[in-house]
Amino acid sequence: DLAMGIPYLLAGMILGWIFIKTELLFGLIAGHVPAVVKETAAGLILGASITLVPALAFSGEEQIGVLIQSYDEYLPVAILALGLAKVLLTNMCIQLGLKGGHFFPMIFAAVCLGFGIALLLFPGSVAHAAFGAAVVTAGTMGVLLRKPLAATCLLLLCFPMKAVPCI
Repeated sequence: DLAMGIPYLLAGMILGWIFIKTELLFGLIAGHVPAVVKETAAGLILGASITLVPALAFSGEEQIGVLIQSYDEYLPVAILALGLAKVLLTNMCIQLGLKGGHFFPMIFAAVCLGFGIALLLFPGSVAHAAFGAAVVTAGTMGVLLRKPLAATCLLLLCFPMKAVPCI
């Protein structure tokens, strides 16, 4: 399991980079659109997305609990797509004027990525999936916060104390 730490960390860092780049992209788009139009478009896209995939709703705290209990019932590709969709939807909403933050949605997206990779490589291993989710999330939050201690403290809200060495 520990040998997978570096690939998981790299995956988390790439997810953080994707977040930063899509934030810039949606920011550029938002700069050229009137406020009423961009907020209306964001609301319509958000509503359609949540109608199709209810797990994209809200910040992801509740959805992480559901995912932890039943992640092995989903296709790995579906979980990976869910994480990427959450990143895109979060940036679109924030940059187009809707209110909200990005920490918990990004934690949810990183957990999805960690679970998805773990399911692809080690199906049926609950302990490995938790390890993967913790390391991917640490990599993502490290890129976004650029403060390792702050990222670790934030992740203590989501992971047990025994995950701290992995984080």
